[in-house]
Amino acid sequence: DKYKLKAKNDAELVLKLIELKGMKKIVNVVEELDGDFAFAYFSKKANKIILAKDLAGVKPLAFSINTKEGKFAFATEKKALPFKSTHINPRKITIYDIKTKKIKNIDRWIDKKKVLDKNEIKDLLELAVKKRIPKKELALLLSGGVDSALIGKILQNNKMKFNSYFAGIKDLTEPKDLAFAKGVAKELGTKLNVNLVTVEEFEKELPKIISLIESTDPVRVGVASTIYFATKKVKEKVVLSGLGADELFAGYNRFKNSTQVNKDCYSYFIKMYENDLYFEDIITMSNKVELRVPYLDKKLVEKALRLNPKYKIDTEKDINKIILREYAQELGLGNEFSYRPKKAAQYGSNFDKALEKLAKKNNFSSKTNYLNSLSKEKNN
Repeated sequence: DKYKLKAKNDAELVLKLIELKGMKKIVNVVEELDGDFAFAYFSKKANKIILAKDLAGVKPLAFSINTKEGKFAFATEKKALPFKSTHINPRKITIYDIKTKKIKNIDRWIDKKKVLDKNEIKDLLELAVKKRIPKKELALLLSGGVDSALIGKILQNNKMKFNSYFAGIKDLTEPKDLAFAKGVAKELGTKLNVNLVTVEEFEKELPKIISLIESTDPVRVGVASTIYFATKKVKEKVVLSGLGADELFAGYNRFKNSTQVNKDCYSYFIKMYENDLYFEDIITMSNKVELRVPYLDKKLVEKALRLNPKYKIDTEKDINKIILREYAQELGLGNEFSYRPKKAAQYGSNFDKALEKLAKKNNFSSKTNYLNSLSKEKNN
């Protein structure tokens, strides 16, 4: 509307916007885009390829270069590339010159103005959720923690219909997160679809999960497994997740010893694109579901990183993500859910416990050694 551009889809819009503003103003083009994206733009005239993605790096994009042979390649998955690859840093715009065979990076900026009004964060979070609601059916990954519960509460208060999903291992003790997920779902008036798999079913799928996420790290495999089995049952095309809340609002226990909370929040945030975001997008897309993460909305991220730390953590009272818990309570979510202490997904779902059991069953000294044995790359 702003530039009176007629575009049939996202890709055509980006193309027309670059052509309108010109390659010299590529930073302005990227900064105007609001949402999750990754794109490659080739200019035959300039003999250059531009690679860029959203500020958080929700959408994956990697490249590899062989300067000796003069070869340059890019893809959404690192394993698709012919030689050693690197993730595109979302805080940079990467430009490859086909003639000189050199790479140049242009830094992007993050708004550094201080946030004095905590209500601004609440308003931005509500907007971030609302703008990610599709025209068709919607799903929510529900763990029973405050992050996903708050998203659900915002949806409920805006009279948006959605189904929620949870996954875990069933033939051990009952997953600790399940009771909380059921309680939250009841409060939200949403149907909770539960996918509880056996250790044997989990074992059969492990090689595929490892191949998808390109990692044998037990923590990553455990977290990825909760998302993999949950989204396997998702019938809707779009699913919302509470990913990013811990990084932006000091949700991890390690923040208790932090002397510079916002600096540490930033440190965790800038690493997300190489870790959680990469494998979560790959996992959900493999199940034909689009993952949307309201907490990583560009404007919300910029403001959250400058929010007064007193709204994030209180070490004396042992409370983290204060602003999110208060907001959830304001919207009517019960105390037992608003102030529930964080439990990592791989533990609350029993997937970590299942990995431990499988490692012992197969006579491995550690979960890592067991997972390494399942990796095709390692075996080859």
